[in-house]
Amino acid sequence: MVSWQVSTNSSFASGNTTISNTTTSLNYTLNTAGTYYFRALVQNNGCTIAYTPGYTITVTSGVAPVGGNVTNAQHCSGSATGALTLSGHTGAVQYWQYSTDGGIVWTTVANTTTSISYSNLTADRKYRAILANGSCGTATSTIVQVTVIGANICVWLGTTSNDWGNSLNWQCGVIGDLGKDVLVSPTATYDLHLDQARTIGSFNFNGSNRTVVLGANTLTANYFIGANTTNRVKTNGAGKLKMNVGNASSLAFPVGNSAYNPVTITNNSGNTDAFSVRVLDEVYVNGFWNSYINSTCKKNVGYFKNVCEF
Repeated sequence: MVSWQVSTNSSFASGNTTISNTTTSLNYTLNTAGTYYFRALVQNNGCTIAYTPGYTITVTSGVAPVGGNVTNAQHCSGSATGALTLSGHTGAVQYWQYSTDGGIVWTTVANTTTSISYSNLTADRKYRAILANGSCGTATSTIVQVTVIGANICVWLGTTSNDWGNSLNWQCGVIGDLGKDVLVSPTATYDLHLDQARTIGSFNFNGSNRTVVLGANTLTANYFIGANTTNRVKTNGAGKLKMNVGNASSLAFPVGNSAYNPVTITNNSGNTDAFSVRVLDEVYVNGFWNSYINSTCKKNVGYFKNVCEF
């Protein structure tokens, strides 16, 4: 390496500046907008100097765009109509996009205004706006979700009682069941007492400090979010918490009776199996005082069912 050159002429016939740098990389500050061309000068053992092809860099003036913010929205099923508005942004909206698969695939909407309307949604959607400011690049707004209550998620308000089966305790009157996700309102007044066997998707305690009390009923779920000593599942009767655990995977069961005693199960059976767990306030005959208490998991191979009691 002999040196570098920068020029405002693509052929380097004029406007050249030599940069004293004999390394193979270059850091250089351009303070004025315009198009610049860079090349390196190399020489091998006194031979003729050779030049690399020119590399083009364009500098534009202006302020980079700021994506701004949009606020989430919720609607009851059957009335999911409304509008989203962008705020706190810099630059112009180029278009909006929405996704129906959680943000994997985006569909572009030809809308250059700062608000977008939607109507009669039957499932959740995510939205975002794409902005630009001159030639200073693009920016994306916050990604927000329009949630259709009852489509995929049910929200426990718990303002009337602790009865899981009372529709007045649920937003939009949609009871958590049939594989739908459950979200507990952070302001819920009452715990959730399971009224019958229920099957849900995920369960999000959402910092509510509420307890799911199973009693004699079994709750089947995919997984739990936000479980801790004040957000847990209470196994105070014959009811169990049932979840599938994939092969070579571990899953935490946020259970306990008089206290929080979570159980983590690792499944090495070679298959995805369903495990049912309840924690009792007793010591089994196969345990010993002041020593490790054994736990027993019984598996019915024909039905791939497991029952663990601790």
